[in-house]
Amino acid sequence: MALTVDGARAVVAPARGRLTRRSYRVDVRHAGRHWRLVPDSVPGSRRSRDGERLGDLRCEGDGRVSAVWREGARPDAADAALGYAPAAAFGTGARPMWMIATELAGELLPS
Repeated sequence: MALTVDGARAVVAPARGRLTRRSYRVDVRHAGRHWRLVPDSVPGSRRSRDGERLGDLRCEGDGRVSAVWREGARPDAADAALGYAPAAAFGTGARPMWMIATELAGELLPS
């Protein structure tokens, strides 16, 4: 994924996505700042900038992203752009590890 903001390239680094929700995070670096999108529920992900939580994003798989900004957060245009783009491209949310483990165990049982 190539992403530019105000003509400057942003570095997008999606994680590998394994068993834990955190492994589905997407990091973006631009203009000396760091944004992170990490699943925190089945449908949603939390958004942070330089370690400070800005709010929650949700994408239902149709390319549309909705955001709920935390009270007191002051997101700027870069926060919005660098949140919505990765959420639309990679999706939001992830199943918890216990749910994945239960499904795997179910698949191993004879039918």
